[in-house]
Amino acid sequence: MPLDLSHQQFLCVSLYTSAFAVMGAGMAALGPSVDEFERQINADLGKVGLIFSGRGAGYLLGALAAGWQLKHRPELSHRALSIVCFMSGVGLLAMPRITSLPLLILAAASCGVTEGYNDTAVNLLLVWCVMDRMERFLHMVHAGFAIGALIGPVVVREIGFNIGFTFLGLFAIATSIAAMFVLQPGKPSDETAPAVDKEEREERSTVQWVLALLIAAHLYLYIGMEEGYGAVIYSMASEDYGGNLSHHESTGIDTIFWAAMAVGRTAAGPLSVRYNLRGSRMLMLAASGMVVASSLHAAVPNTRFALWFGSALMGLSQAPVFPASIATLEYAYPITPTITTFMVMFAAAGSISVPPLLLYVYSERENTGLMGVIFMIFSISSLTLINAFTCVEKKMRSNLLTITSETLSQYKVQADEALDEEAKDDNSFHPPREVRV
Repeated sequence: MPLDLSHQQFLCVSLYTSAFAVMGAGMAALGPSVDEFERQINADLGKVGLIFSGRGAGYLLGALAAGWQLKHRPELSHRALSIVCFMSGVGLLAMPRITSLPLLILAAASCGVTEGYNDTAVNLLLVWCVMDRMERFLHMVHAGFAIGALIGPVVVREIGFNIGFTFLGLFAIATSIAAMFVLQPGKPSDETAPAVDKEEREERSTVQWVLALLIAAHLYLYIGMEEGYGAVIYSMASEDYGGNLSHHESTGIDTIFWAAMAVGRTAAGPLSVRYNLRGSRMLMLAASGMVVASSLHAAVPNTRFALWFGSALMGLSQAPVFPASIATLEYAYPITPTITTFMVMFAAAGSISVPPLLLYVYSERENTGLMGVIFMIFSISSLTLINAFTCVEKKMRSNLLTITSETLSQYKVQADEALDEEAKDDNSFHPPREVRV
């Protein structure tokens, strides 16, 4: 079986990759379609930005639903995945045929539900499925998202607005049908977990939530940047919205962003293993690339170099962030459905607030340099949070090593005292004993 997987694991990984492709295609198709939506509902760019808010609200709803379902009915995960993919398919089929802004927001929200469910449930299901090889396959499944995000704008802009959304909707429904026939992985047993006392358990829980909060805040910025950049870059480049490039070249700018993300996510898994760029190392490298790309938009705005190279670098830098964030937290502490939902809720908040904000700011100012400054603030803040996570994690591991060393010393003292007592009782020779903890 390919990739060293069992038959069932291979089917699950393939299904999850397809589900993420549905998610990526639905999200990325919105950005280059803003002008079509403007004509379709007779509204300006600022109002069209509400579509992204609706999608973000659906994302939040999907994340909350996934958290509840994973905690109370984890055995229904693939059925739920089938339902949300079907909802996304219906929403995508309806989008080019709706002339009312509220209904268009509702259709976008149905796609958002799929994204929220996938980011919460599918990520955790994948961890259950492949366990110790999670980071490699997290990058692979998230590469499906980037490939879908690459295909979405191309079919919508180059093949046709109506035909493109119809194709994406049918693809989502096909994935929904497949999910009904693939057995899901079981939840790992906690029976082998080492017993810890109440005080230590509470301390671990506190540290775990601090680390989760740092990663969650980072995901808020990252998801906001990813979706916001994908939504606004077409408008930043297009001459219809104050840019210098034609419609065709502006579509190319948007496409190169998602293409670079697809390449980055495909390569991230093997590179992380080969060069030991796991966890926070990968995140710091990615955030640094985002800072450089943002600096280009701020320093030399409205130039082909900044738009083409900056978009490619931004896509490449953002590529490994989400899977690496999950793997980073999993390396520190095993993640649970509650913590996964907590992190994805922050991501949903970024999805709701940042893209419409960026579209509104650009519609009011039409200033590419200003957008570059905003991107830079987000990127630097993300890098700061990753560094904070690394410092807390190192401190946590240092404390754990200190506690372990002190515990071993106590055991040794107790064992020596026991040997002395035995020697006093029978005056016999006792060979040295190895203390095992």
